[in-house]
Amino acid sequence: MQELPGFQSDPLYDDLLAKLWGPQSSLQNLHNFSETLPNPGPTTSEDATPMDVDGPDTPDEMGDGEGEGEDPRYANVRSDDAPQLRYLNPYRDEFLRLGPLKGNAGGFRDKTTFLVREEYTEFMQLAMQRVADVEAGKKVNGKDPRSNFFVTGQPGIGKSWGCIYFLFYLLASHQSVFWIKPFGSGTSTLYFSKDGVQSMTTPNIVPSSNLEDAIKSSWVLIDVIKDKDWPAPDPWELARAVIWTSSRHEPREKYFVKYFGAELWIMKPWSAAEIWAVAARQQLADNDVRETMRKCGPVARSLFSRTERDP
Repeated sequence: MQELPGFQSDPLYDDLLAKLWGPQSSLQNLHNFSETLPNPGPTTSEDATPMDVDGPDTPDEMGDGEGEGEDPRYANVRSDDAPQLRYLNPYRDEFLRLGPLKGNAGGFRDKTTFLVREEYTEFMQLAMQRVADVEAGKKVNGKDPRSNFFVTGQPGIGKSWGCIYFLFYLLASHQSVFWIKPFGSGTSTLYFSKDGVQSMTTPNIVPSSNLEDAIKSSWVLIDVIKDKDWPAPDPWELARAVIWTSSRHEPREKYFVKYFGAELWIMKPWSAAEIWAVAARQQLADNDVRETMRKCGPVARSLFSRTERDP
């Protein structure tokens, strides 16, 4: 494997690449490591106070992009019609531990539940089609399609976990990927390709012809925390597609939409089926879940992180 300038081979993630890439391009490689999540849900609460989850009425009120949805505390999803949900278990499958999935991922150990949200798959199907359209020179609704995306939503909804799932999805689809995570005064970058995994930690990336060639044939995933002032360096605009996950941050959003021609994707709030299925697997009491939702809303980070639930 020829190392990119400034990068070095990183065997820590070789197992992840080997298991997801597989001998043939197939999402079945990823599906094989997921399990069906039982979906019992709670019984309907008669005395719950309605929660406003209908979302904003005007674009100026969109804020964190709550979107529309039912009040999860009222929903009774104990039925044969409940959707079939699947999850990954990074506690059991250690090779899946990346970024926020390292350690105990919320403190639930063997009950750690990485929900494969249907929205994650829907988004990736759209992104893959956009790239195919761009590379085929195809028009979409009479316009040149975009292959860059700014994925956002309310804090704690699962954008960083979504970014990791996008990586898994792309690896199973035999797509080379740069996974970028800014931190402090530096940036951690992992480069996944059929030849292996390389990593680099540096304040600034150094452009080179070899790096630019690799970027042109790869996807770029960028996960930035809300308060991190981090503009994407110029070389990344050469990528086949760039997906940037971040909380609502108007200057960053405008910058990426304007200079990268990005399409905005606002994540939906968690549904009642999703919330109660994960809560059941993590053995959380119905009343505790309702109380957390009363205080914090249907926010996954607040509901399913022991560090936030328990002072």
